[in-house]
Amino acid sequence: SLIINGTSACTLPGGLSMKNLTLNNSGGLTVNGNLTIGTNGTLTLTSGTYNIGANNTLTVFNISGTTTNLSSVSSSSLSFQGGSSVSIPSSISALKNLMISSPAFCFCTTLSNLSFPAKPNS
Repeated sequence: SLIINGTSACTLPGGLSMKNLTLNNSGGLTVNGNLTIGTNGTLTLTSGTYNIGANNTLTVFNISGTTTNLSSVSSSSLSFQGGSSVSIPSSISALKNLMISSPAFCFCTTLSNLSFPAKPNS
């Protein structure tokens, strides 16, 4: 588990996997690559924004706290791998891929505002 506290922007390398991540840093978090929050783990967003980033994938089991502190760009990917419920934060307005591998019910109240890139004609 990792807890990031403070006020200065924080950067982590990509390719990390951990049980829990708590972001309580008003300066926000940048991960230079993919990040996996493992089985039964939780991404807790208390303060600061976690931007998934261009061409990166965030794989999570659960998201808690101020979920609107999660943001993305049109080439970001978000993957839910389990959890008791899946709720797409309203701050997510564009994704390249959305993967839900969960028997849980998906609360997609903001899905109408979510855009995906157009697929080229075959």
